[in-house]
Amino acid sequence: RAEYWVGIFHLRGYVMEKNPAEAARWMRLAAEHGDINGMARLGLWHLNGNLVSKDYQAARKWLGMAADAGHVDAQLDLAHLQTRSDYPDPQDRDGLKRVKPLAEAGNANAMELYGLMCYYGRGAPASKSESFLWYHKAAEAGRRYAQYWTGQCLHKGKGTKKDMAQAIEWYRKAARNGEYHAQLELGHCYESGLGVPIDLIEAHKWFTLAGKTPSTNVGPLLENLQKKINPEQIQESQRRVRLFEDGIDVKPGEQRQKEEELDLKKLPFDPAGIT
Repeated sequence: RAEYWVGIFHLRGYVMEKNPAEAARWMRLAAEHGDINGMARLGLWHLNGNLVSKDYQAARKWLGMAADAGHVDAQLDLAHLQTRSDYPDPQDRDGLKRVKPLAEAGNANAMELYGLMCYYGRGAPASKSESFLWYHKAAEAGRRYAQYWTGQCLHKGKGTKKDMAQAIEWYRKAARNGEYHAQLELGHCYESGLGVPIDLIEAHKWFTLAGKTPSTNVGPLLENLQKKINPEQIQESQRRVRLFEDGIDVKPGEQRQKEEELDLKKLPFDPAGIT
């Protein structure tokens, strides 16, 4: 256990200086000495290429050991690995058997993953309707990517009836939770008037917010949009972005009211007490 925590301290910069290389070294020692959390974390790092090399074989080894020892997150990370289209062994699917029982037991991450498995027919019978059912359950439990996918299913009519109004609401929930795919979708919807009135300021806001996610290239989208709006509208978009970052996002038309409410909360006295 001590080796695992030394690795965490180096990773987070607790007590000692942040040092990713030392974090990886200590985590490997923890895993090699049988620490279940060390195995789970090292496997996840190899899965995503964080701090160590991206190596599916090493990820399979460490996640498999932690999963077999009962580590729930490792069980789900192993299943994520085995659903990837570039996973080199398509016959290696044993980790997927654990997902549905976890989903049925109420694990929101498992619900989301089982929705993906049903959608693509990987480790589960291909069924868009079953996929929507599980994505919707995960969305209601607060999983932001599932909220985005619930919106996608309602938008495209995949596994459920098309309902653009409901799709917009799920995109909005996911976008407010920081899901950049949903922020991009809202930008496109407001730019084209799909399911909402055209609002180029709101489109600019959502594209700008999506662009704050690393590796998301919204430059061409914003460049095209800025040909259609004036500098004052860009300033208004930037004001809405700041409001969002302050924790306020409301539908167009409600912006000023909510901003005034925020300003009142910042007053050093209660304005209701003034006569």
